[in-house]
Amino acid sequence: MPETSDAVEDRRRFGRELRRLREQAGRTLDEAAARLECSAAKISRIETGQVAVRPLDLRELLDFYAVAGARRAAMLAVSRQRGKRPDLDGVIYDGYNLYLGYEEEAGDIREYQPQWIPGLLQTREYAHALSLAAGSTPEVAERRVALRMDRQALLRREKPPHLSVVIDETALRCPVPEPGLMAAQLL
Repeated sequence: MPETSDAVEDRRRFGRELRRLREQAGRTLDEAAARLECSAAKISRIETGQVAVRPLDLRELLDFYAVAGARRAAMLAVSRQRGKRPDLDGVIYDGYNLYLGYEEEAGDIREYQPQWIPGLLQTREYAHALSLAAGSTPEVAERRVALRMDRQALLRREKPPHLSVVIDETALRCPVPEPGLMAAQLL
């Protein structure tokens, strides 16, 4: 789905604001790139609006630029709204994008799951089998699995959220369509 000119201009405005905040903090492109462990070219592309900034990177940059309070909250709120992913149309329900944004920002995640292994802990194979069992087409199932794997990246970041889950025994004993799949999931 091609971007609208409004979306492109919004991304450019957002990038210009990030550049202004970087300069106000007295930081260089190279310093910002070192903080994100990326190239200065990536920071430049973000600041010129050529690419969108990921929520995780945005939080890191705002920390690095010492942006706090209302300004920080506003930037994160705008990012959440901008972070809607048209590539997930038909894969997730309306409003799930907000959940994904909140999950990205959380310092503490607590979940109770009586039916299946929580998404942040699912293996690729388990997630795929679960999606197919729920009636997804193979294409939609693969897109859902990709989203699930993307979400799990927050557990591997430098300062991951504290994750606390309660899983009902039913979820652990539930048979899945492929032999050996549950054993791999439990490991």
